[in-house]
Amino acid sequence: MSLLIEMMFTFMKIGAFSFGGGYAMIPLFQKELVGHGWMLISEVADVVAISEMTPGPFAVNAATFAGTKMMGLSGALFATFGVVLPSVVITLIVARYFFGFQNKQSVQSVLWGIRPAVTGMIMAAAMTIASASFFGIQHGANFGAIVGALSKVDWVSLAIAAVAFVAMYKFKASPVLMVFACAGVGVLLYALFPGIM
Repeated sequence: MSLLIEMMFTFMKIGAFSFGGGYAMIPLFQKELVGHGWMLISEVADVVAISEMTPGPFAVNAATFAGTKMMGLSGALFATFGVVLPSVVITLIVARYFFGFQNKQSVQSVLWGIRPAVTGMIMAAAMTIASASFFGIQHGANFGAIVGALSKVDWVSLAIAAVAFVAMYKFKASPVLMVFACAGVGVLLYALFPGIM
């Protein structure tokens, strides 16, 4: 039971400081789960992918999947409750007072400072997940392991990511379509070349 409580409070912390939407939680999610030894970076990347391709809010999906992986149904319930509670409380408070203060300079300056911070957090999370996906580098790897891994680039994963990036950024492809298309490519490539992964 103590692990469930610890997990719930960890997800409350993630939920309380995930400003900027679901993707902004990825660096905190990764830091907490990998830091506690509950998941590897590659497992965090898997949870992010699954959370993106299932319906519903990213944060709820990610907490539910991570909780299930760690402790089954009870883990899913505690993690989901933990990640949702701060958001509900903070949103109720902000909704009550924000519209009366939204044009004040102090509120605008806070928002002005938060936006680039959220962008930086998302970029850091993307780099960490890319390191695991393209090079097999896990969080906390020593310098020698990193240099060795850089010589073993997963070109197939890199190509899939590049195509997905161009499709999303340049052609505004649907995220849902991209997830299913890339999953299909993965299944097809694995069927044709079983040793590819």
